[in-house]
Amino acid sequence: MRTYGARPEDFGKLCVAQRSNALRNPNALFKKPLTLEEYLGARLVADPLRLFDCVMPCPAPMRSSS
Repeated sequence: MRTYGARPEDFGKLCVAQRSNALRNPNALFKKPLTLEEYLGARLVADPLRLFDCVMPCPAPMRSSS
């Protein structure tokens, strides 16, 4: 972040855009948009990473037994 002058808001805009794109998928894990304020208010996991920067675990796909 120091080298290129990136700010937390820059990472937040990326997460907000990714969530917006994901919501177009009917099988999306999260069903509501993410706001920049929610992103910036999320807890830090390891500076500069916040909760929404982390990959969320997804359930295994259901398989038919046919």
